[in-house]
Amino acid sequence: MKFIYSILFALLWIGVTITFGSYLYRMGLPIVNASAQKLLLCTIDEDLECRFRKLKPNQAYVTGKKHTKNKKVTLTDKSGTHNVRQFAIDTVYTDTSFVQRVKQSYLIERNSINVDSLNQKWQLKLRMDGICAKTGIKLTNSLKNGERISASSGLNEPDCFLLAYSTGVGYGIKMDAFIRPFWATVVLKAHWNNIWTWSYVLFSLIFCLFYVPGVRLFLVQVLSKFRIVDNHVKSSQPLVQQKSEFVWEVNGLTFDYLQRSITYRKQTCILRKQVAEVLLAFLKAPGHLLLNEDLKKLFWKELEDVDSCMERRNRLITDLRTDLRKIGANLGVTLVNGGYQLHFRSENSKKSVKNQ
Repeated sequence: MKFIYSILFALLWIGVTITFGSYLYRMGLPIVNASAQKLLLCTIDEDLECRFRKLKPNQAYVTGKKHTKNKKVTLTDKSGTHNVRQFAIDTVYTDTSFVQRVKQSYLIERNSINVDSLNQKWQLKLRMDGICAKTGIKLTNSLKNGERISASSGLNEPDCFLLAYSTGVGYGIKMDAFIRPFWATVVLKAHWNNIWTWSYVLFSLIFCLFYVPGVRLFLVQVLSKFRIVDNHVKSSQPLVQQKSEFVWEVNGLTFDYLQRSITYRKQTCILRKQVAEVLLAFLKAPGHLLLNEDLKKLFWKELEDVDSCMERRNRLITDLRTDLRKIGANLGVTLVNGGYQLHFRSENSKKSVKNQ
């Protein structure tokens, strides 16, 4: 019954997460859309200036008109026009200037818009602003004779909002820009300073840590490894020397694996076979650290009972500690998070053990 309640609670949490995420996404879309609109206008501004600087006066004088109309950008969506912005690019120079008489719009037929370049510049600005999205620009040119010429780059279908560009000249050039932002971008961009958002994220992390067994086990293993590394750095480690294939020497203690014996200051103790295997595994392990999983792999791979494995592991470690204490060796086995570590024993700890 408890398992069924756990599944129902997990499904409820997933449903609340999806609902809350959808709410944040829909609330954040207008904010992201407004930022994207401003960045598109900035891109058009820069493109206007760049094309105007590259315009050849002689070519413009032959093909253009004496008076150039101001450019106009109109932002529209399903609800209608939101804002109108004028580009007055022909008011810098006086009428007596030769450049003023030969200038014309960058939208002349010999210098058409490159939608691919404009779309790439827009995407670059979006990424720099922290918005990850797919974009697209579609340009439609309606000529005086009724012919329509179109070019597009990126997405070809409207999504979220529509941007329209009007040149203000006799024949119409309409530009539609589409954007499909990634949902995580919308939530982080629009709600990064919302206390309710971060409160729910914190609640979700706590839920995963204490409720989902797999996530909890993974986090515990990761934290245990970091803790073990810290203990390894702080504690003094024994110097292990391998005298032969089966004989090891550790700070005056000699361990003969074949004889299953340990000798320290002319005192010898015979170890049980499994205790000798554990000591050998400690000596070979990096940093003399053995995790609980490592001990299980030594003897009890086939056992599924956690309590049985724990009981046998504790008995082996206790026997090893007892044998080391019998001969007065300055080595000890300490319990760390997730396993055990072989290390030096200080004189104070040895005296306290004797007093006990």
